[in-house]
Amino acid sequence: MNLFKTKTSLSFYSDWHKHFKTLVYAGVDWTMNPNVDNPKGRYSNIGYYGGGESKLDNLEYALGTTLVIPLNDDSCKKYYYKC
Repeated sequence: MNLFKTKTSLSFYSDWHKHFKTLVYAGVDWTMNPNVDNPKGRYSNIGYYGGGESKLDNLEYALGTTLVIPLNDDSCKKYYYKC
């Protein structure tokens, strides 16, 4: 499969508390080759297809947020949500 993608996004990082930090982002993923060949009788993470070709969405929009909790100077815990 040739699923080459490129991504563009904008993000906002806020260090608003010494124990909590947040990151919010919005972006677009662009699939350069949205046509996927389906060999007969193959199962992939897209699903089961007989033969032919499937077309994926060219653009995928992404919104997400991250909560960062610093544990010490060298490490932190991150919680992500992406839709």
